[in-house]
Amino acid sequence: SSTTDSLGSIIIYKRFQNFESYYDLPVAEYTGRPETANEFYEQCRLLALYYKASILYENEKKGLFTYFSHKHAEYLLADQPEIIKDIIKDSTVTRGKGIHMVKEIKIWGERLVKEWLNEEYAPGKKNLTKIYSEPLLEELISFSMEGNYDRVMAFILVMIYKEQLFNLSVKEKKSTVRKKLFEQPLFLSYGIYTE
Repeated sequence: SSTTDSLGSIIIYKRFQNFESYYDLPVAEYTGRPETANEFYEQCRLLALYYKASILYENEKKGLFTYFSHKHAEYLLADQPEIIKDIIKDSTVTRGKGIHMVKEIKIWGERLVKEWLNEEYAPGKKNLTKIYSEPLLEELISFSMEGNYDRVMAFILVMIYKEQLFNLSVKEKKSTVRKKLFEQPLFLSYGIYTE
């Protein structure tokens, strides 16, 4: 049971793929309050599996990591973004997965959302036209830092994770020599028997 009117919210965002023109937009959303938190976590897990997505979540909220750990699905949870060190100087928070949503990060995330919404993907067409979720649009219109805007907070996390992925540096590829597990083939190939 909960003492707030807060809802669980997850947004799946599709990034660039060079063989499709349908990209850089939210493609799925689940917002609600099922009977148990585990039901919400399971919906998140299933969405991540279906879309082959990683989930950046607010890690000060307990439960999601434990649920994913019990399902052997921690790999679906995004690591703590390194980019937050640029936002909060001398940050000592190291939780491994997810992000802690303090005021500075929320303000930065709000700016990222505003920039994305106003960015044009074609002449005269802003990204805000790519949002098909009416409840998310309504929350974006009425958003303030003091209110309870679960969809907007989920979208802020999407924009932060998008920024983190954009700023990843590719490490040098190291070649490795693979050792054979067995000296001889494990299964011998035999000719096909015909009559």
